[in-house]
Amino acid sequence: VYVSGLWWILCLDADTGEVIWHHDVKLLDFLSYPIVVDGRVIVGGGRPMSDIIWTPENIEALERAEILARRVVCLDAETGEVVWKFFAQDFICFSPAYFNGRVYTNDGYRHIYCLDAQTGEKIWMKKMEWTSSSNLSLDGKRIFVATYSGLVCLDLETGETLWKFGGERWIFSTLAVAYNKVFAGTVKGGLYCLDVENGEVIWKRETESRISSSIVVADEKVAFGTKNGMVYIIEAQSGEVCESLDLSDDEIEDLALSDGKLFVGLGDGRISCFGGDVNESSSSGSSSPEICSLWILSWIIALNGVLIEVIFAHHLHR
Repeated sequence: VYVSGLWWILCLDADTGEVIWHHDVKLLDFLSYPIVVDGRVIVGGGRPMSDIIWTPENIEALERAEILARRVVCLDAETGEVVWKFFAQDFICFSPAYFNGRVYTNDGYRHIYCLDAQTGEKIWMKKMEWTSSSNLSLDGKRIFVATYSGLVCLDLETGETLWKFGGERWIFSTLAVAYNKVFAGTVKGGLYCLDVENGEVIWKRETESRISSSIVVADEKVAFGTKNGMVYIIEAQSGEVCESLDLSDDEIEDLALSDGKLFVGLGDGRISCFGGDVNESSSSGSSSPEICSLWILSWIIALNGVLIEVIFAHHLHR
């Protein structure tokens, strides 16, 4: 299990939680999730801490953290040793993505990068008109990214802009791509379903609060959470609400599917697990009515932020 956090990246034994190795950078908050590819762990640099006590030692560490925050680093999955590193134009606060021997990532300003996964060498760089506000989403042909001015679609091979979508702007949740559609949630509570080929709106669903979580798709259904504690299950093709679940007033911070279960991370430190016939792999025309009849299997009370991430990562990899 690989976990990123404040000052470190950890490799943990999935059965015992024992630390196998750690990669530390003082005063650096690793904000991106690590990805594991061909025995290597790739992660973005993050963001330097700002609320620190100013001492000569901390000033030196902060200067180093500001440099390493621009880094995409590749570590050996077994030992934690640095294999390669790439320095971007700005802080790398978003999680990298991988496809066909290439690593794709975006920085905290307007740049998107395509890197060789083996060497870290830059293949191309794209400067956009607006700053990124989400992780990258890929479909094998295209890159989709939210910005402060809407959504942008780029060619995966060249980085050329294929289309843009303005909409309500202000999209912060990571986009989901499935069934030749891209799903995007806005701060005003609107969920858009767009055609991947041209960005045209297929349908739009309104909610009462900001869409705060990632969007997950399975079995022709779309699931997402909002700032006021609602989880919605929606038909991917029509946009009709299948079910809505009220998990109190705590913000839904993240969703993930694993082993037929939906894991929901809440802002107060709880992780809810919902069960039903929820499949991660979906094919066109298949459906699962049980996904609309979810029930709570367990509640996990986290003691601190580290424990939340470790428990969540363990469920995702077991």
